[in-house]
Amino acid sequence: MSLNGSADDPRVTELRQQQQRRMNRFFIGFVVAEVIAFGVVAVLVYVLGVFDPNGAGLWLLVAVVVVAAASMMISLFALIRRHARELREVTGG
Repeated sequence: MSLNGSADDPRVTELRQQQQRRMNRFFIGFVVAEVIAFGVVAVLVYVLGVFDPNGAGLWLLVAVVVVAAASMMISLFALIRRHARELREVTGG
């Protein structure tokens, strides 16, 4: 068994499993939040008629999607940086 940071290293294996669990939690939480946000806006626009579907309502839906995409990218980059930092700490590289 090698403890030099290779793929056989149990510390590296454990870190990868932790990263996978973090990513799974992130994606599940993100999907739930996005469905709720998009659903609320869709109900406001198309069911309750609070906003005009061809005007402000459409732009509100687009804004929800853009904000969600930006927050997902920022969060994913943070998770990836954290995993890389932890991997460097464990492997000494």
